This record gives sequence, structure tokens and C-alpha cells, in this order.
Amino acid sequence: MSHKAHILGELPISNLMIKFIIPAFIGSFIFTTYNIVDRIFIGQFVGGIAIASLTIIFPMFIISSAIGMLIGIGGGALISIKLGEHHKEEAEKILGNAFFLFIIVGLIITILSSIFIDKILISLGASDSTFGYSKQYSSIIIYGIIFVFLSFGVNSLIRAEGNPKIAMKTMMISGISNLILDFLFIIVFKMSVTGAALATVLAMFISALWNLYHFTFSSKSNIKLKLKNLIPDFKIILRFLEIGLSPFLLQISNSIVIIFLNKILFKYGGDLAITSIGIINSILLFITMPIIAINQGSQPILGFNYGAKKYDRVKKTLLTAIVTGLIIATIGFTFVMAFPELILRLFVKEDKNLFEMATHGLRLVISLVILVYFQGICVNYFQSIGKAKISIFLNLLRQVILLLPLILILSSIFHLNGVLMAFPLSDLIATIVTSIFFIVEIRKLNSKHLASVKMEGIG
Repeated sequence: MSHKAHILGELPISNLMIKFIIPAFIGSFIFTTYNIVDRIFIGQFVGGIAIASLTIIFPMFIISSAIGMLIGIGGGALISIKLGEHHKEEAEKILGNAFFLFIIVGLIITILSSIFIDKILISLGASDSTFGYSKQYSSIIIYGIIFVFLSFGVNSLIRAEGNPKIAMKTMMISGISNLILDFLFIIVFKMSVTGAALATVLAMFISALWNLYHFTFSSKSNIKLKLKNLIPDFKIILRFLEIGLSPFLLQISNSIVIIFLNKILFKYGGDLAITSIGIINSILLFITMPIIAINQGSQPILGFNYGAKKYDRVKKTLLTAIVTGLIIATIGFTFVMAFPELILRLFVKEDKNLFEMATHGLRLVISLVILVYFQGICVNYFQSIGKAKISIFLNLLRQVILLLPLILILSSIFHLNGVLMAFPLSDLIATIVTSIFFIVEIRKLNSKHLASVKMEGIG
């Protein structure tokens, strides 16, 4: 076993979590800035209607990320487990199959999107005032989808093989590139939303090249991308797609919620309400971003040690993740609730109505965000140990089974306030249900740990 894989099973959990979570946090922070930086630049130098346009097409970005998660996180979880079982060749075969899917699926989506772009935008809820900006942005973004996969998706595979710092550098390269290019294209060259789209695509392209170099030529990679492993093995593909289905469905359900939400918001508040929720979503991304980092950082540790049957280390990792998450959630929640105006000033210039609507909405939407942390970490645990069906159900529970009906019911009674109230209510119910599944699973894990201790004693 290589040193990088060995440390996952031997290094103290607290050290491992620091080693993996901090790079994941930096990487997630930078990735989160992609869409937010675009909105800040556009909000300050183009206008509020342009933010509404980006909000309309945000589901396209989410769907691309969802497919990246489907392949990347599913493959990453299996790679971690196989490395824990000392099956390096099988891990490399999973890596090759993941790259095959990234390329093929990316090409298919790009072709279909370019053919049906107008119909897609109308179905997403683009109005007469937002259609122009939406098409300018999306017409460029669709040609960078394959680079999104080879950047964001492959990043999960780099973390899974035990290289969190390399994964962090990948996101730093793309994030800094995006920031610089946004400045050049939007402010210097005055290219409006077209510049924002070009900046994103070029930044993802640079990141994709870095990832390809890592798995082919770099001496720091623990597993290698080999031509023979690019030949699809559908048994492997189906297995890691099953595991990756949970985050995929979560992201897809997010896009469905946003499409549905935009239509409801336009009905009760027009483009102003859509602009407001676009700003709130950007802030919410920052608040919940540490969940992604904690889950990305803990996933290789959980998967490796579960595969190695080191259940005591699995429990310690899980507890550390939960405690860390709750502390960060409390800090973020307190800051946003105390200083919402300070944050909103990044997006809103001199629009009193928009400012008041966004401030009120922000406080309602994040009122139970602390519960989102606990629920998200628990779902990641089920996903990391290969229990895909449970993680799928729990993700769908919050975003689809609960949130969509609540938006529909409460908006018919309370209009815009009803839409906002649906978020914390779905968070509360989903957390209660998740806690029941989690308690049952922990009892099973304790039983496995006791059994393994007895076997060691007999041995």
C-alpha cells in the first residue's frame, strides 16, 4: 500500500480531518465563487435584470455539476473503498471508466443543448426582459460543459486517491483564473454577461488540463489514468453510478426546485423577486459551502476505513465531521443574521425595494440552516460507505418530497412569504427523519465494531 493510502488508515483522525478538510474548504470556497463572482461583477457593472437572467439559467449550471457529482463522487467513493481493500488495479479501472463517462456525456449534453437552447431557456422561465442576457450567457457556457466535468468532477477522484492538496490547487487555479478573467472581460473589455461566461469556460479549461496532467504524468498521483482502462466496464459504471446517484439527484432536485421556484416568484413578485432569490441563493451557497468541504474531506477517510473494517475510526471521523459542521454553521448563521445589509451590499447598489425584499427573504430562508449541516453530513456518511438507497431517499426527502409541495401550499396562502417559509420547514422535517435513520445505522456500526474487536481477540 502506498504512503498516501496508508495514512488514511493509520494517521490520527483529528490530523486527517485537518489534512483533508482544509484543502477541501479552500477548493469548495473557490468553486462556490464561480457563480457568485459573476453575479457580483454583473450586479455592480451591468444591472439587476442581468442577475435575474443568471438566476433563470442557474439550473443549467446545477445540472452540469450534478452529472459531475454522479460520476466523480460515485467513482471517488469506490476508489477510496478499493484502496482500503488494497485493490489498486481495480481503483485505476474505476478511474478510467469515470474519465470515459465524463467525455462521452459531456459531448452529448453540449450537442443537445446547442440544438435546443431557445426551448430550454423558455422552459426555465426566461421572460422577455431576461431572455437576451440568458441566451448570451448560456450559448457560451454549454461549450464548456465537458471542462466542468474534467475540472469539478475529476477533483472528487483526486481527493479519493488521497491527494486533498492537489485537489485544492486545482480549484485555486480555476477560481483565480475566473476572477482575473471576469475583471478583464466585464470591466476592462465591457463584454457584459458574455464576458462572464467566457471567463468561466476558460477557467474550467485551465483546471481540466491540470487534472489530466495529474493523472497521466505527475509523480504525485497515487493511481494512474491508463488507456486500457478507458474501455467501459458496465458493471463498474453501474456500481459507481449507483453510489453517485444520491448527490446527483440532490443537484437535479435543486434545479427542479429553482425552475419551479422562479415561476412561482415571477407570479407573485415579477423579475424583482427572481433577482432577490438569486442574491439569496448566492449567499446561501457561501453559508452552506463548508458542508461540501466537510463531506469532501471526510469521504475518503470514511470510505477507506469502512473498507478496511476499522469501524472505530469511521465513528471518530463521523463525530468530528458533525461537531465541526455545527460549530461552523453556528458562526455563519450568527454573522448573516446580525449583518445581512453588509453582505447584500455586494450585490445590490441603490435599489431600495430589492434591498428590503432580499433582507427579509434571507433571514427567513437561513433561519434553520444549522439543521442543514447535520442532515447533509449524515447523508454523506451513508453515501461514503456505499449505502446509496438510503442517501438517495434522504436527499430527495428534503428537496423534492417536502420542499416542492410546501412551496406550492404555502405560496397559495402567504404568497412570497409562503415561498420563503417552505425552506426552514422542509429543513426541520428532513432533519427529524434523517436522525431516525442515522441512529439505526450507528447501532449497526457499533455491532460491527464489537464483532471485529472479538475477532481480533480470538486471532
